[in-house]
Amino acid sequence: MGMVEKYGDELYTLLSKIWGYAETGFEEFQSAEVMKAFLAEHGFAVESPVAGMETAYVGTYGSGKPVICLLAEYD
Repeated sequence: MGMVEKYGDELYTLLSKIWGYAETGFEEFQSAEVMKAFLAEHGFAVESPVAGMETAYVGTYGSGKPVICLLAEYD
């Protein structure tokens, strides 16, 4: 089973919530909270706020190499 099949329903629910919030730039408080909760529930260490932005966060999973970075924006 692939990752999409394994987490597809959860991801659909998560993305539907974020879509429903329709928050404007730098005001994504509800969206950031559900994303941080999702990451934490799946074993990520979550750091927030980041870079002086209340809605910014970093989720870290595991250690060592390779290091993979994703940058996501809501707009």
